[in-house]
Amino acid sequence: MSLQAKQYNNTQYIILSDGRVARLLKPTKIHQQTYINFIIDKKMKRVNTQDLLKMFAESDKNDGVQY
Repeated sequence: MSLQAKQYNNTQYIILSDGRVARLLKPTKIHQQTYINFIIDKKMKRVNTQDLLKMFAESDKNDGVQY
């Protein structure tokens, strides 16, 4: 699955080629590590970008993304 994205009018939002809208997330640096903060079930979860890359690589192996 290959999605294209375009930024919407200089905002933090992007429009994906499948019609969905997403928001760009700003990374956070802590102790020379880069993290992305997600809010899941009303709780903030900080995920290391290296772990995200591994998750996406696994997703590509399984030929898709879980929503």
